[in-house]
Amino acid sequence: MSKYDLKVMLLERLRLLLVLTAALAVGGAILHAGRPGDFFTFGFAIVTGYGVGTIVDDLSSAAMVGVRDRLRQSAESPKPTDGMSRRELACRRLQLVGDRIAGPRGRRVANHVSAALGLGRIEIPADRH
Repeated sequence: MSKYDLKVMLLERLRLLLVLTAALAVGGAILHAGRPGDFFTFGFAIVTGYGVGTIVDDLSSAAMVGVRDRLRQSAESPKPTDGMSRRELACRRLQLVGDRIAGPRGRRVANHVSAALGLGRIEIPADRH
């Protein structure tokens, strides 16, 4: 089973869980608000819960079409790490972490750390003297 198929399967199950949760929540709220043991309240809760579940099912089904297309495109498109060595990837990730934590100064520190670890350096134009 490919990653694409696994993601679609998980999304479908989450969609089904969303539909069931919506239907049960609405039906349960109606039952809770009504009189216990009243057949009319029970029937109204079931019909309304089913109606809400159907609406949520239709909306989520329509949304899944776009999600499937985006997942298919991402599965078929090349990854940004394709053709990049593990050393370069680790060096770039260190750069990204340093930049997110401390900005340009963190990027320079990450550059020194990656050089010390033997991962290489990334030339930063601001580092040139």
